[in-house]
Amino acid sequence: MLADVMKEMPPLINENDLHISQLTLSLLTTISRGHKHSISNIHSDILPQILVLVQSPLLQGGALNAVLEFFRALIALNLPKLGFRDLLQMLIMPVYDTRPSSGSIHRQAYHSIARCVAALTEMSPLEASSIVSQFVSDIKNPKSTEHIVLFSLLALGEIGKNIDLSPHGDIQNVILECFSSPNEEVKSAASYALGNVSVGNLPKFLPFVLQEIENQPKRQYLLLHSLKEIINCESSSTSGLEILKSYVKTIWTMLFHNCECPEEGTRNVVSECMGKLTLVDPQNLIGSLRQHLNDSSPLARSTVVTAIKFTISDQPQPIDPLLKMCIGDFLSTLQDEDLTVATRSLGHIQLGCSQQTVAHQRLVGDCFTTLV
Repeated sequence: MLADVMKEMPPLINENDLHISQLTLSLLTTISRGHKHSISNIHSDILPQILVLVQSPLLQGGALNAVLEFFRALIALNLPKLGFRDLLQMLIMPVYDTRPSSGSIHRQAYHSIARCVAALTEMSPLEASSIVSQFVSDIKNPKSTEHIVLFSLLALGEIGKNIDLSPHGDIQNVILECFSSPNEEVKSAASYALGNVSVGNLPKFLPFVLQEIENQPKRQYLLLHSLKEIINCESSSTSGLEILKSYVKTIWTMLFHNCECPEEGTRNVVSECMGKLTLVDPQNLIGSLRQHLNDSSPLARSTVVTAIKFTISDQPQPIDPLLKMCIGDFLSTLQDEDLTVATRSLGHIQLGCSQQTVAHQRLVGDCFTTLV
């Protein structure tokens, strides 16, 4: 019966219907875990389809997670010609293939391939050191093409989320050097990599990131994006939240040191970091935001008002009751003498009106009542 099922799977794995692809991959993962011998033909029939799907710029969400689970299950089987090195080579070949006849892959596919490589590495810890060294070497090699450097940075970031990369010398400085690249995509990938590598060993890397933010004003924008990645990653799990809470005060102080930056883009990232961090400890931090509404600097007031936008989501949050109590103070900045501050406040009302949940619609209603 399973042999017949396996024959039907290849055409179901494609980007035209990601939901069907996700269900097919989930079934395939279940079969591989329970009936190892039933997937003996996977190398010739099914795996090529999965590798094509991984290169699709449309792959994301549940379908991508299903691909990652499949690779984790597959490498655990230790099948002939489907070991870590075999699968790794299949995944990265489109990135490293420099032949004129080879077609280029979409930049978004680099992210998917990097996550697949990280999933394989997570399941093969003995291989982690050598593969990380390879990516570091590719980044430092002046002969590496920009897309190889880009991919290597993304791969290091994905691997570093779950594996401590601090034993690899000055890996943070290797990544930091890429902040000077003339290629904007490489710089963005370096920012992403530094943030995610920091998650793997926060006590070592977070102080480095915070110090660089203070000491490197020309790189501040990218470094703040690294900090944003740290906050996003750590706040997505209970264990990460507990680790992050011990650094909240230090991060919060640094953010307020930079809330008057003359560059609007940098202030926007500061605001986002403030908002995301407020969700970690709303009881204490929302009061701090509220107090700075009376700051003498319009840039600081604008940053604080913008930060509140990032505490609002389309899902109920523990911060919602606190927002209901103090949202009127933030929206009173509609009357601020500085036009930028008033405009930012108006933008939050528009954001609130677009929320889909009843809870947030009621919150917006309370805002209007307060204003009236």
